[in-house]
Amino acid sequence: INKSFAGKPLFNPAEKSDLRIIGAVANAFNERRPEDPRSGYLRRLYLGNRPKSPQSVDGEVPVANEVRAFDINYLIIQARSILFSKKLRKEKLCF
Repeated sequence: INKSFAGKPLFNPAEKSDLRIIGAVANAFNERRPEDPRSGYLRRLYLGNRPKSPQSVDGEVPVANEVRAFDINYLIIQARSILFSKKLRKEKLCF
């Protein structure tokens, strides 16, 4: 991110495409190396150069926790069980 070639930085935070790359790197550092000083630097670099949204409000960035993936096999077994029990009840009512 901080490399330069012929006196010009390779990534210019003022350019939208470069800023996306900086944001991706900042996100990766934040997730994998939160205690690394570069994480804070990259986050500030990205957020400081990101254009303000007209609806944005200054404050803390919300953090969302990951949710556990559901067990699809369990759901299939439960659905089959429910359908089978409904079928049995229907057949018993016919007799």
